[in-house]
Amino acid sequence: MNILVLGANGKVGSLVVKELSKTEYSIRAFIHGKNLLPEYKNVTFFQGDIYNQESLRQALKDIDIVISCLGSWGTKRKDVLSVAMKNIIPLMESTGCNRIISLTGSEAQVKEEKIGIIQRLTHPIFKLLAGKILFDGEEHLRLLQSSNLNWTVVRSPVMNNVGKPGKFQLKNKYPLPFRTINRHSVAISLVNQIEDEAFINSAPYIFRK
Repeated sequence: MNILVLGANGKVGSLVVKELSKTEYSIRAFIHGKNLLPEYKNVTFFQGDIYNQESLRQALKDIDIVISCLGSWGTKRKDVLSVAMKNIIPLMESTGCNRIISLTGSEAQVKEEKIGIIQRLTHPIFKLLAGKILFDGEEHLRLLQSSNLNWTVVRSPVMNNVGKPGKFQLKNKYPLPFRTINRHSVAISLVNQIEDEAFINSAPYIFRK
């Protein structure tokens, strides 16, 4: 199986590549800028730009599954996720690569999702503090929902390096405010979705156990 990892140089992406290096899969690590990853026997590197559709077209050749670890924090335009989906979804639909696994923040809401009282309180606050980031995450969710792809988006609270990476679970339940999750746990959860079909066409939240 051939897997393309977008955002492979990032904090989560590099951990996803590390986890995948332990498997028999063939990995293509999509990198923008200087390659910061070590060499792995089953990983090849692809220098590209998610703003360039032709770059993504070449990266998708012979790919079976896409894992997106992209994020807009620290970028000028704050539109990385949504632009990547606008460019890659039609390419995937045309090539027959129909499985994509992605990551976004826990405040991003799915279209027509029923939300609870806590979300009604926290969502406007996050929108005020980081509106562009929130819009980017929600727009990328909307684009995936409108596609013909088999998608899964893991929604994560603030990530850190605290706790045991293997102690996590995915639920269709909004986490309480100020919860955090181990970054390595998030990476493992994304890799797990390659074989796990329980969350196809849904956006579960990740929790510490």
